[in-house]
Amino acid sequence: MNKITFVNGQAPALNAYNLNLLQSNVEQAIDDITTDFIVATKSENQTVAGNNTIVKYLLDSEFASNGTKLTFSPTNSEITIGSGVNFVELSAQVYVFTRGTNSLKNLYIYLNEEQVARCSMPINDDYQSIAISPIIIAVQENDKISLQVRSGSGSTVFGGSGSNAGANYLTVKVIK
Repeated sequence: MNKITFVNGQAPALNAYNLNLLQSNVEQAIDDITTDFIVATKSENQTVAGNNTIVKYLLDSEFASNGTKLTFSPTNSEITIGSGVNFVELSAQVYVFTRGTNSLKNLYIYLNEEQVARCSMPINDDYQSIAISPIIIAVQENDKISLQVRSGSGSTVFGGSGSNAGANYLTVKVIK
């Protein structure tokens, strides 16, 4: 940011250059406090076989977003990190429904092919949510963030439809 020192009756005068510089400084200050983020959600249920295999949770829509430093691909169910981003805050939640099984259900956040966060819960005969509280991680341009799930035994429905549709999400927020 370039500061212009104005003194009554002395140069610098109010002119196009100084007014444009002032406007650029104000725009930059607004950009500095505006946070880039994406919230990706799932609109349909996803059934996962109970064989302890980790599978990608197929996020298919962008619920909310701001800025241009992150992009969401519903085709790949991934959020891609853009240029100039060094740190992001991640959080996630999914609703789970199982019937007649009592086993661990798992939610993971992956950075590229590496697990960076997880939450495991024993769930039996009920709807429950599994959530990953916000964490901050280092990233670089073109990194990919995704959600993965696993069901210990028995088929598990990871909710995405009806009243739970907006409650199943992955949030990525640019920190720096």
